[in-house]
Amino acid sequence: MHCQFSCWNGTYPRVQFVNGATDSYALDFPPADSRGLTPARILHRPVLVLLAPILWMGLIFLVSQQSTLPSVRAEWLDVTLKQVGHFASYVILGLLIWRSFGGPRVGRLGTLGALTVCVAYAVFDEAHQTFVPGRTGSWTDVAVDSGGSLAGVWAIPRTPLKFADLGRSISGALRRLQ
Repeated sequence: MHCQFSCWNGTYPRVQFVNGATDSYALDFPPADSRGLTPARILHRPVLVLLAPILWMGLIFLVSQQSTLPSVRAEWLDVTLKQVGHFASYVILGLLIWRSFGGPRVGRLGTLGALTVCVAYAVFDEAHQTFVPGRTGSWTDVAVDSGGSLAGVWAIPRTPLKFADLGRSISGALRRLQ
């Protein structure tokens, strides 16, 4: 007996078990939900959509591994810039993870899952910083990172301005300037 994996009608995955030359049976998997997100579509997602959050997490890890970061003389400005950097980097991470989970099709559970991954990574990142000489972990940073994740996972995708519209408006403005 051997097993074959294929797509039936290009949408549902089919697992076919073949026993000898004549005996075979197949298991067809229906769509996962009413939004049309099937296991076959999950398996065929573009690699970049799945790889982008991992690469961004790697970049966050590399930055947090630095024993010293550039700073400005005014302490209030230094703290503000670093907190804005934390927030912005996790907004991007939240968007990337939300998109890799399926973007607009994920629903509440997927959005909560993406937020959970972001917050867990924020805790991991701050715990990692406690092992880096010259750095400390901070629950304040976890809170700021979580706020950025929430903005990236929930708030920004629900704004009426879509990124494609933003790109068109920026390119149109640049053409008018030339």
